[in-house]
Amino acid sequence: MITLISPGDIIDLSEKIRLRGLGYLARRLSFSSSDRIRAAWDNTGSHPTNWWNIPLIRRRWNALISGDPDIDYPVHVMKHHLSGRKGLRMLSPGCGHGSKELRFAAFEAFNQIEGFDLSPRSIATAREAARNEGHGNVRFCVGNAHDFSYGQEQWDMVLFDSSLHHVRHLKKVLNAVCDSLTPDGILVINEYVGPNRLQFPKEQLNAAVEALRSLPAIRRTRWQSTRVKTSIYRSGFLRTVLADPSEAVCSEAILPEVKKRFRLIEERPYGGNILALVLKDIAHHFFGEDPETETLLTRLFTIEDNYLREHASDHLFAVYCRR
Repeated sequence: MITLISPGDIIDLSEKIRLRGLGYLARRLSFSSSDRIRAAWDNTGSHPTNWWNIPLIRRRWNALISGDPDIDYPVHVMKHHLSGRKGLRMLSPGCGHGSKELRFAAFEAFNQIEGFDLSPRSIATAREAARNEGHGNVRFCVGNAHDFSYGQEQWDMVLFDSSLHHVRHLKKVLNAVCDSLTPDGILVINEYVGPNRLQFPKEQLNAAVEALRSLPAIRRTRWQSTRVKTSIYRSGFLRTVLADPSEAVCSEAILPEVKKRFRLIEERPYGGNILALVLKDIAHHFFGEDPETETLLTRLFTIEDNYLREHASDHLFAVYCRR
């Protein structure tokens, strides 16, 4: 059952307007879906309300993917899937600010890395970072995953890092990606694969609310506010589409469609089912690595691990090759 509008939408909208002004609402009411998508992606990055930037969560993901909290997935990919190879070419649709692409660019194995994104602001940031870091093997450009010319057997690696769940024409794009891989090329995804349009089931929402209320109230105040987060609501379909028409548009279909076209090499689920819901808007309280923060996050990790024993993970790292 789809929720069209929820109490959480009102809370979220009021917080966004408070922090960003009425201009935020005007951008979201644009008639152009492309403009709304661009506006949404222009405002992503290393913001203290983003749960995925919490250092201890990053270490948890590393451990679940590579087996070592100090080894992130680019190092894991190079060690286990591209070891000994040279002159590699990599494509990254929806590259955002280019952080993962620049991680791979640091490896001598890559001669060419190309990333594209719909957001000109993100591409400008990525280009500046590439210049500052001195990577001459990287090129960033503005582009759309649906219209990009992927080529034939051109790429040794195609990476989707939190971008494939924004692709509406999934079959078309995956067919093009499959054709564009070299015979020994790999597809790497690090993705949200949970419910379309963030329509999380009631059982998941209830588990997240219980986890949220286990935290001290002082750790539940929203970013730059004294308002305490007390509940969690399913995102309203209308708000999700207004905020970003591409958000989780076909996320449930990602794994079935990928597995029709590619052979699985490695799959590492790493959750997010509880953590994403609990830490939204209160993540800034958990960026430290002090004993209290570690204790509270470890408690949340245990709650999520227990939930994942009986439920599919919302986030997944996986490596595939052509069939």
